[in-house]
Amino acid sequence: MKNNSKLRNKLFDEAVRLYYCEGVSEDGVARRLGVGHTTVNRWVNEYADQRKTDKHTLRAEMGGAKSEKAVAQDAEKDKLLRQLTRKLHRARKQVAMLEDLILTLTLERRP
Repeated sequence: MKNNSKLRNKLFDEAVRLYYCEGVSEDGVARRLGVGHTTVNRWVNEYADQRKTDKHTLRAEMGGAKSEKAVAQDAEKDKLLRQLTRKLHRARKQVAMLEDLILTLTLERRP
């Protein structure tokens, strides 16, 4: 990003608002603003340092506990992750079975 202090300040302010007031995760803030996770983490910590407290305490004080929407999204994300994990496990089993079948067929064809 071009070194533009006005844009940086706007992004900083929005990152702080999203994280501390809306309860959006650092990754979520980074995705929304189009900046890196490390940048958001640095901004969140910088804001807490300016207020001489840690980010978790400050987040709770500012009402940044996760919203119902964020909790529901996390639950849906966890559900989808479990489904994908099960499908990956099944796919790996199928690959192993196919590899065994190929090995068996290969051995049967040898004279």
